[in-house]
Amino acid sequence: MTQSDAGVASLTPTKITPAELDAFSAAQVQGSFQQTSQMAAMGAFNGPVDYVGVKRGDKLIAACYVVYTRSRFGLEGSVWCGPLCDYDNPQVVEAMTEALRRSAKAHHAISVSCWPAAVYRLHDLDGKPTSDPDTTMMDNMARFGWKHGGFTVGYESVVNRWNFVKGLDCIHNEKELLASFSKYRRKNIRIAQDSGLRVRRLERGELSTFVKLCDMSAARQGFKSRDLAYYERLFDTFGDLIEFKVARNSSRKARPRRVLPTRQRWKSASPPQTRRLRRWKRPSAKSMASSPRTARSFRWKPASTSGIRTRSSACPAARTIVSWITTRLP
Repeated sequence: MTQSDAGVASLTPTKITPAELDAFSAAQVQGSFQQTSQMAAMGAFNGPVDYVGVKRGDKLIAACYVVYTRSRFGLEGSVWCGPLCDYDNPQVVEAMTEALRRSAKAHHAISVSCWPAAVYRLHDLDGKPTSDPDTTMMDNMARFGWKHGGFTVGYESVVNRWNFVKGLDCIHNEKELLASFSKYRRKNIRIAQDSGLRVRRLERGELSTFVKLCDMSAARQGFKSRDLAYYERLFDTFGDLIEFKVARNSSRKARPRRVLPTRQRWKSASPPQTRRLRRWKRPSAKSMASSPRTARSFRWKPASTSGIRTRSSACPAARTIVSWITTRLP
């Protein structure tokens, strides 16, 4: 028996309980809400769920849950933000792969896909690499039968491959945190503070507001949104462990809208172009009769020269109105 075989022999692929997964995920750097029993319950709406892991003796050293969903050719397993394991250790990767193979075989699945929460390479704020790529992880996964799906950018339909983390090194208070942002971001933050924005938690009956905002962002940013039923299941599944929040402008009160008649609404118009147009006067019938009726022959005269520019320097809106009037002449 080689040293590698001895290392694998000491590791036991096994089934685990939801409580074991929650405790293991909470203690891992890779752990997140995606690998919890609550999200497994969410996945159960799409298909059967299985909890698997790897133990060395009685100690759990790798774990995940896998959801099996129906596809055109059969069941396909999915592991989101997992498995939680040491990808640089080939024995652990091999044992975790074996645990997933046994689970897939028991559910008669045709394949299993995973999106590990492991860091391949770090980058700075400008997108420049600050660390070497983790080729050991890539080699170990390929060695035991996994096929890489490729490096992509942008919003993915399942799990985003790129994640931004705000560094808090050397930041001790709110003033230093604000100074760490760019000038443009600091301006936006101050505007939000001066506008009286207040953040509050939504109740279950108010989740439709959250969904509307998500749909607006999805249409603008190009990612896939979820329906109201999905967020209601999240609310019910996580309970007090999840919060849906919205920001509202609490300082400015909406002024009542006054509807004016057409004539009064024209006189009340506020844009400078409209005020300027009101002070021009149409030529008299006598002057029009003595000149060819073309746009070039029109001589528009202002009612008052104070604050009014000549026709040669008139605003684009004024020129547009003049052109429309002349083309309507017989």
